[in-house]
Amino acid sequence: MNDKVFYILEFLEATYALFTLVLCLLWQKIHSPCVRGTKPLPRISVIIPVRNEASHIGTLLKDLNHQSYDPNLFEVWVVDDESSDKTAYIVETFAKNSLIRLQLITAPASTLPSSPKKRAIQAAISRATGDLIVTTDGDCRVGPDWLATLAYSYQSGQAKLLSGPVTFTSERTLADHLQTVEFSSLIGSGAAAIAAGTPTLCNGANLAYEKKAFEEVGGFAGNEHLASGDDEFLMHKIAARFPGGACL
Repeated sequence: MNDKVFYILEFLEATYALFTLVLCLLWQKIHSPCVRGTKPLPRISVIIPVRNEASHIGTLLKDLNHQSYDPNLFEVWVVDDESSDKTAYIVETFAKNSLIRLQLITAPASTLPSSPKKRAIQAAISRATGDLIVTTDGDCRVGPDWLATLAYSYQSGQAKLLSGPVTFTSERTLADHLQTVEFSSLIGSGAAAIAAGTPTLCNGANLAYEKKAFEEVGGFAGNEHLASGDDEFLMHKIAARFPGGACL
């Protein structure tokens, strides 16, 4: 190895170390305002766009049925996007004996080039009665304090959008563990960027935002034709309209 290559590698290592240090310092700035404040708690609309999630959706609905958050303060909208399995049947059956307000709707069809997931979320938001929109995916699991944590975080600050962490829960192979580590690094760097006031990454599997803010920035207008971006593109629009309005 010649000296030039050696110095380049040393420079890259130093830059990476400095970048990691900055992320760590920004991470330390993140606080967890999860203690109930004095303002009224928000009404929440949970939106779950699904397609062929028969093997997972029942488990997620059970998690939502056991939330510590007041069931009178949240509703759940499952938006079925042309599932060919028993997803809709499972949701309808669960709703008959559920402790929560659960509604199944069908994602609207469109002849225009647009993201099915965004159409599904938009359809539910148009019906939602909550002040705070919370999105997740049909194959996710959530803890009993999930909604309470989001509600208290929203209640205690001025955030228009809340980005929550996402991880994998069943690693069986070395590749699974490596994937979890890699994913965690993305979540961590995204959180640090939010702490720095320059939000870059978030995940729609654990995301909350004001319904009014969504409407004020025009929702998904401008990127509705793109398959992805129901999370990050929206976050960028809200951050631009409400500087400092994103938090983790």
